[in-house]
Amino acid sequence: MATRASAVRIPAKASCACDVSLPASRCSIQLNPPPFRPDPAIYTQSQRLAAGLDVTWNNPDITWFQPQVYADSKWQFNMQPGMSISIHNLSAKAAAVNTTVSVSRSALGIGMPRSPVVTQVLSLAAGETRVISVPLLIAALIIPGFIIIDFQTGEETTEIAGTELGAAIFVDISHPYDSDASNNHGESVTSLAFLTIEAPPIPILLGNVTAAPLDYALSLAPNTVSARIAPAQVTVAPGATAIAYLSYTLPATRPFSTSVTILARDQQGDLIGGLTQFLYV
Repeated sequence: MATRASAVRIPAKASCACDVSLPASRCSIQLNPPPFRPDPAIYTQSQRLAAGLDVTWNNPDITWFQPQVYADSKWQFNMQPGMSISIHNLSAKAAAVNTTVSVSRSALGIGMPRSPVVTQVLSLAAGETRVISVPLLIAALIIPGFIIIDFQTGEETTEIAGTELGAAIFVDISHPYDSDASNNHGESVTSLAFLTIEAPPIPILLGNVTAAPLDYALSLAPNTVSARIAPAQVTVAPGATAIAYLSYTLPATRPFSTSVTILARDQQGDLIGGLTQFLYV
C-alpha cells in the first residue's frame, strides 16, 4: 500500500524587534560619518591662495602684537602678554568635540625646522570660536646699518639701522569627522622692523628640512614700496639654510609704515611658506 510522505515542519525564523527592510543590516544602523559634521578651522594661507584670495602671514587668528602707535617722535611697540590663537567651528549644526590643536614654532624665516610648543584638546559648540593663549615666542634682532668712516681718525663704525622683532608660529587642527580639512593649518610668520635710518636690505632666512635639495621660487604680493626680493631663485641643500634679501624704497614722508608679504613656492608651484615683513620708520 502506498504511503504518504510525512510533512516536515520548519520553524519560521524569528524576527527581531527592529526588523525593517535594510540592505546591509536588519538590527543596527551605523552612522559613519555622522549626518552633520563639524568644521574646526583657522585662517589657512594655502586655502586662500587656492581660492585666488589675497594672503598674509600676519595671521588674523594668531596674534602677538597690537597695532603700532607713533607718539613722542617714535613708534611705540605694543606687545601682548601672550600669543592668542583663535579656533573656529564653522559648522552651524555640529559640535566639534575633542578637537586637537597642536602649536609649533621655528626660527624666524621660511621652511625652518619646527619644534612643538603645546597641544590642547578643545570642544567647540556649533558656530563657536575659542581663543587659547600660549607663551609669547619672539626673537629680537639688530638690523645692521651703514659703515661710517671718520675722516679725522680713519676709524670705521657701524650705524644701527633699527631693531627687528619676529615670530614664526604654526597651528595644526585635527578632528576625526572634520568636514573640511583644507582650513586646518594656520601660520603666523611676521617680522617688525623699526628703522632709524634708510635701512639696507633685510635678510630672509630660507631652510630645507627635507632629504633632497629644495629649489625656492620667491615672489612678492602687491605692495606700496616697490619691494624686491633677490635672488628670486634659491637652491638650499638638505638640512641647510640660505638667505635672500628684501629691499624696498621708502617714501620721504615720516612717519611711515607698511608691510610686504613674501611667498615661497617650489619649482612645481607648491607652497612652501611665507613671511610678512612690517616696516616702521
